[in-house]
Amino acid sequence: MNEIEEVYFLIKFCPRINYLQINHINTMDIELFIKKILYKINNDCNQYLFTLCLRIPTVDDRMLEKLKDIINSNKLLVCYKIKRVFDVIYLQWKNDYHQDFI
Repeated sequence: MNEIEEVYFLIKFCPRINYLQINHINTMDIELFIKKILYKINNDCNQYLFTLCLRIPTVDDRMLEKLKDIINSNKLLVCYKIKRVFDVIYLQWKNDYHQDFI
């Protein structure tokens, strides 16, 4: 089982999860991972999950901008915030059920 399948399983197994933290994404294409996971969340109509936290040792500002471009160009999220703190990316979005938005 690869990392994305494990995340899919977790989201399906715990449908009311609202915060998902993934501590090690070393072997996966981060851009592809974000694209797939957000697509899956949107298609499964997951109304509870609204925050992803990803620890990526190689993250930099350029990668963060690339992720923003992917999210915007694919229209994966409408109202969201993304930030980097050291080697962690925080991605939070607003949905109809989550009205408080940082």
